[in-house]
Amino acid sequence: MNIAYLILAHGDPAHLRRLIGAIHEDWTQIFVHIDRKAKLGAFTPIIDPAMATFIPDRVAACWGGFSLVQATLNLMAAARNAGRAPDWYVLLSGADYPIRSNNAIYGYLKGSDREHIALTEMPTPDGRKLLSRLERLHFEGSRGRPMPKRVLLNQTNLLLEKFYKRNYRRALGDIKPYAGSQWWALSREAVDHILSFVRTNPRLVRFYEYSLIPDEMFFHTILGNSPLREKAARNFTYADWSRGLSRNPTLLTQEHLAFFADPAFRLDDVEGSGPCFFARKFTSQDGDLLDRVDEIRTDAGERAYA
Repeated sequence: MNIAYLILAHGDPAHLRRLIGAIHEDWTQIFVHIDRKAKLGAFTPIIDPAMATFIPDRVAACWGGFSLVQATLNLMAAARNAGRAPDWYVLLSGADYPIRSNNAIYGYLKGSDREHIALTEMPTPDGRKLLSRLERLHFEGSRGRPMPKRVLLNQTNLLLEKFYKRNYRRALGDIKPYAGSQWWALSREAVDHILSFVRTNPRLVRFYEYSLIPDEMFFHTILGNSPLREKAARNFTYADWSRGLSRNPTLLTQEHLAFFADPAFRLDDVEGSGPCFFARKFTSQDGDLLDRVDEIRTDAGERAYA
């Protein structure tokens, strides 16, 4: 069995190097998408090309836009077309880090017959993913663009939100909308289904190109309306959303170590219950914290999922 790690990164090359070093094994393939707005030259000198592949199909990724979906699709296609077809695909961000050993992750996935992607019908019970995401016509790029264009896009989106509502039912038809965390671990069968769906359903893809935060809906809706829906289980990644409806989770601190050190620590929320193998967000400034996480990975990781 082999695992393809798909990493979406836009900054902090030093942490990306540490993340790659932490998850690299003989049975892993690591594919990295670097945001086109970032300088690739900041990453390539410090990342061993024998450990990770930087995919050439880079897009300028913007929060809330379809570009994050497209970057993920590019990673999926690159991994699928590589020399050995992966058995599992695990999507990570460049701010993630494993909290369990590589052997524990490998063993769990080898014995799994589930698709580890949180699938919740929209609107989700926690109020975070409402149908307004589909009803709004959203033009991405309000962040990370030159100022005049950024202001224009922001104002356009605000006006559309106030005065225009899309009939998402007309676009989706009998398809039921699902949502969940952006991060997942999917089988080869699931990835093949997604890539095939994208090729044969351009109209639906175009609808999501102008939706708000489609990376938390697009893959979920495709799999939620497939036979693989019955295999869905929650994803593996912990994030601290204690600040409520903020766009970004809280940076992790020493206070979170007590969770990770507990071999019985599990994720349990509106998206379901299940084991936790990764956490976010970390930075290269968290060296001491990550050293403790590495100790936990060795100490607790093997026992928890043996």
